[in-house]
Amino acid sequence: MTTGEVARRLGVAPTTVRTWDRRYGLGPDAHTG
Repeated sequence: MTTGEVARRLGVAPTTVRTWDRRYGLGPDAHTG
């Protein structure tokens, strides 16, 4: 799942998802596998 797909599912901007990933380790990369 890409950052854009995650953002659309959550109803937030892709930059928000990337910020959360940097701050909290959340995001598509944390959920692969």
